[in-house]
Amino acid sequence: MPDVKKLGRVSTGIPGLDVVLAGGFFETGVYIIEGPAGAGKTILANQLCFHQVANGKRAIYYTLLTEAHDRMLGFMRDLAFFDASVIPQQLTYVSGFKVLEAEGLPGVLRSIRDTISARGASLLVVDGLVSAEEVSPNDSAFKKFIHEIQTASAMFRCTVILLTNTEATNRLNAEHTMVDGIIELGTAGVRMKPHRVLIVHKLRGAGQVRGEHTLELTAQGVVVRPRIEATIPPPDKQATSVQTRRPMGIPTLDAVIGGGIPSASNTMVMGPSGTGKTILGVHFLAGGLVAGENALLFTFYEQATELVEKAARFGIDFAGPLKSGQLQVVWQSSVEASLDKIGHALLAAFAKHRPTRILIDSMQGFQVTADAKERIEDFFAAIADFFIAEGATMMFTAESNDLLGDVALRVPFPNASRMCQNIFVLRHSELGGRVHKLFSVFKMRDSDFDASVREITIGDRGIEIGEPIVDADRLLGGQPLRTPVTKDGRRGR
Repeated sequence: MPDVKKLGRVSTGIPGLDVVLAGGFFETGVYIIEGPAGAGKTILANQLCFHQVANGKRAIYYTLLTEAHDRMLGFMRDLAFFDASVIPQQLTYVSGFKVLEAEGLPGVLRSIRDTISARGASLLVVDGLVSAEEVSPNDSAFKKFIHEIQTASAMFRCTVILLTNTEATNRLNAEHTMVDGIIELGTAGVRMKPHRVLIVHKLRGAGQVRGEHTLELTAQGVVVRPRIEATIPPPDKQATSVQTRRPMGIPTLDAVIGGGIPSASNTMVMGPSGTGKTILGVHFLAGGLVAGENALLFTFYEQATELVEKAARFGIDFAGPLKSGQLQVVWQSSVEASLDKIGHALLAAFAKHRPTRILIDSMQGFQVTADAKERIEDFFAAIADFFIAEGATMMFTAESNDLLGDVALRVPFPNASRMCQNIFVLRHSELGGRVHKLFSVFKMRDSDFDASVREITIGDRGIEIGEPIVDADRLLGGQPLRTPVTKDGRRGR
């Protein structure tokens, strides 16, 4: 059997892209990057070139019918990867349009071979493949053009990137069967928000991460956010087999739930605005801080200073733990954000801090991102499973749409059993001409609990939970009925 040399990998230098490509491009491979205008192809390809040069190699950016080089470089001058000092010695920009116009595809092939040989380049970008496709007399001629590029790639040990515009091309797809990889960049609007994606349709010899991945154009250049659900390691159920309790620090509540929330579980605190969801979450974190645990608050609303002030009003010290590092508060805007951007920020905070208690305030921050609604369930379940497998106890708040109540309580997302093991419900209810705040436990994983409906009050010491309400029915529906209680404790009409 002949000795087959293993192909090396070429790192892209683009954050997140090597993860999606399972290690980068292969040396001497030929790859197509396609997409509509404005998807980020030009910036991505230039970023690839500058990264190769930064690692001591040489690159060529060869254009056919595209914008002028000085104009293209002028737009990229303020990006972090741009370095004018490497042009033209290490990074050479060549226009092949006149050659294409005068000599056709054979002339372009000759020009590309001569340029690679003269410059000793390890990376070649051909921008404007659609122009070559348009002047090709037939499908066979265009296939031969791609084949000759592959031959030059192998001969000169050069990786080749071909850029094409999916809006302008005739989409003959002759080239798709021949190249080593196909990467598509796309743009879409979700709920009137812009959303760029990257999809690897084909990658020979590699187990790429499939599906759509978020792509962002930043001051650093292109950043790829690999799809969270496909990159988080599967949970190790054995790691969470030993269960303890995480006290809330609210005596009545801890008694109701058997001493505290089960460790390595996920609790949803659900209710309308103003019922005390965030404050209950603050107690959850405070209970861990008192016990010497590390805690993480990931919030879409208050900044750290606001939370310190809010906690102080209830006699809870967040300032000290924040200063010592025992508590970490991460604020994340959901405006124009994506699930993957938010998810990677959350995972990075967890990896840095290794908390045993995590509060996410609130689920709505994920629901208003520029992602399809049907994806949120898989995304959030993957995040929660990961934290639980790592031994963390997680709580998140979820706002219900009602204010006073309705006959039926509705979870603000589908498949609640998959999303959380424990459910606490907060509710407004009118009784005796006064609006009351109510609390009840709906579900606890593998644990007994008191399902009574109780009134809660928010005062100087935070949340206090009262005794079960026994003289009214339909409290959680928001329009209760008084139920008389006899002297012997029985309820009647």
